[in-house]
Amino acid sequence: MDAAEKIYEAFRQVTKSPIKAIVYTHNHQDHVNGAEAFLKDVDGNSSVHIWSHRSLIDIFRLTNYVTGPIIYKRAMRQFGALIERENTPNSGIGFSLNLGQKQFRSGFVPPNRFLDGAEADVTIAGLKLKLVHIPGETDDQIAVYWPEKEALFCADDVYKAFPNLYAIRGTPFAAWNCGRSRWIECTRSMPSTWFPVIPDPLWERRRSRNCC
Repeated sequence: MDAAEKIYEAFRQVTKSPIKAIVYTHNHQDHVNGAEAFLKDVDGNSSVHIWSHRSLIDIFRLTNYVTGPIIYKRAMRQFGALIERENTPNSGIGFSLNLGQKQFRSGFVPPNRFLDGAEADVTIAGLKLKLVHIPGETDDQIAVYWPEKEALFCADDVYKAFPNLYAIRGTPFAAWNCGRSRWIECTRSMPSTWFPVIPDPLWERRRSRNCC
């Protein structure tokens, strides 16, 4: 929540436009636990469409409560979170994974709109978008495609070095295998502009292909 509140304040320095929708690309805590910060100026959460894949709630419950303890330990090793800052030039998602100094606050707000199939056309704030199921790092991963600009917001399935098809902290094999097949299919019609969550955007179709 702390990071989300800072991001929301930064957004408000650029625009005062109301929040119309939130898209949960997948169930990981750094992608869902800040939603409440973006709704503090909204009169009733139900007026904002909160999208996710249909399976997000079940997977969120599984990874945070059933297998949560072991996933947490593996994630700490994956990102080198316990290594001294001066000995960690990069954790793979930035300079480091910030565990925070304050007591953990969850800002998760349950989704009220769901992607059930492989894709769906939606209109958000007048923009015609496409939500696409892209299982890979997680089974519930979805991307947001803006056809008019040929721009793809590809969540955590694409990193600057290589498609993130399997997280070493643990991912069900079915998700990885399905994600691999979808990735191969996707490369046949690459969008012009990519917006991964973690690294810098890939602006050219040629550069996108070189990441494969």
